[in-house]
Amino acid sequence: MSCRENLEAWFQINIWGPIFDRCFQYIPKMSISRSESQSPSNCRRKNKNKPNTKDPTSSNLAGPGNPATRGPADSHRRGPASERKVTGSKYDGLITHFSIEYGAVEDSKRFEEETAKKWVSDSLKLAKVLHDQMRCLEEKVKHDRDALGRFQCVGFVTAGKRKSP
Repeated sequence: MSCRENLEAWFQINIWGPIFDRCFQYIPKMSISRSESQSPSNCRRKNKNKPNTKDPTSSNLAGPGNPATRGPADSHRRGPASERKVTGSKYDGLITHFSIEYGAVEDSKRFEEETAKKWVSDSLKLAKVLHDQMRCLEEKVKHDRDALGRFQCVGFVTAGKRKSP
């Protein structure tokens, strides 16, 4: 089977898993979650301007779409899309230490060129989640510049046998 016929998962399991995953297994309590993992820090950013759906007294949630004000006849309906939380992007891997995120992985099955739409969109997607992760780390250390300066978030974009520089 040629490289072009292999699926993305084949490269994750046979090439990148042994390299990246095994490197991180030797760092105590560090892990890589694989298979379309959702980033909590990314969800947090995407929902920062959403109303608090757990607060039934919130004036902008009153009405038939609010689960707190619905009657039994409305129990099968969900609220309007504007009230639902936005899910974060999914990544091929998230690097975590307990519940704190330190990195992400984006994979695809083939590399065309560095200006190809897939490579550029994966790189941008990864840059956004790394920024979100640093913002969450900044909040965890209460904006202490010295502590934040010691953190490193890492990201990997792979395509077939090629990885980002």
